[in-house]
Amino acid sequence: VCSSDLFTVIGSINGTMWDNDFAMSEVSSGVWKTTEKYELHAGEEFKCRQGLSWDVAYPSDNFVVDKNGTYTIVLTISGDSGTVTLE
Repeated sequence: VCSSDLFTVIGSINGTMWDNDFAMSEVSSGVWKTTEKYELHAGEEFKCRQGLSWDVAYPSDNFVVDKNGTYTIVLTISGDSGTVTLE
């Protein structure tokens, strides 16, 4: 897999302000997870993007964290759509 195919998470999370990408790994076909858990706070926003570019990014609007917690961020891709969840 070349780096342009890899997904990362970017946003106002983990003390950053949309200036740092966090690695994700493909755990099964079309399912990507962050390589570690992050302490997320209600109201923080992020997206999952491919190849450090905005050409392919999910969800279409920013994902907004509902509740404080320590989470793994999961991206599930099906066709041209992607769903982001927290575990």
